[in-house]
Amino acid sequence: MCKKKEEEPVYDRLIWKLEVYCEGHEKSVLESYARFIAMTCAHLGINAQPAQFGTPTHERLTLLKSIHIHGKHRVQYEMQTYPMTLTLHHLTGSTADTFLEYTQRMCPEGVAMRVTEVTTLTRSPHSPGHHTHHIITLTRSSHSPGHHTHQVITLTGNDGQLRWKFRVPCQILKQKFR
Repeated sequence: MCKKKEEEPVYDRLIWKLEVYCEGHEKSVLESYARFIAMTCAHLGINAQPAQFGTPTHERLTLLKSIHIHGKHRVQYEMQTYPMTLTLHHLTGSTADTFLEYTQRMCPEGVAMRVTEVTTLTRSPHSPGHHTHHIITLTRSSHSPGHHTHQVITLTGNDGQLRWKFRVPCQILKQKFR
């Protein structure tokens, strides 16, 4: 007779805080996207704080009309960037993945998104120094809807000092750790 191995249960990761930071060139588009994210959180039962809009940044460029000569003839371009921050608390990893996949696919044109995931990692009670907590921060950056370009993973101690930090392309992270 062949004995079956008992499989260890696979636990879902717990996320303490998920920060969604978006930047766009039109405030009305960001406000509409914030309402969309709030409705998505309500349908999924996610604890979310209201979106906070920061002060916009204005940048002006003065360039020549012609690329070769005529220094007197100039044109001025103005770029405005509006920031928005949304914070979600106490999520499971599968809920966060579903939420992020859906909201990043529905991200409007011209909106950049950065997601920071904060997880608390505790040691087992049998190991020495079991009272210490480490905070793992996972930052996902994407500038096109639904596509992650890279992820930055940092580990800090309970004293706030950085223990280690590395940057991984998202495709490699999906292949190795999932």
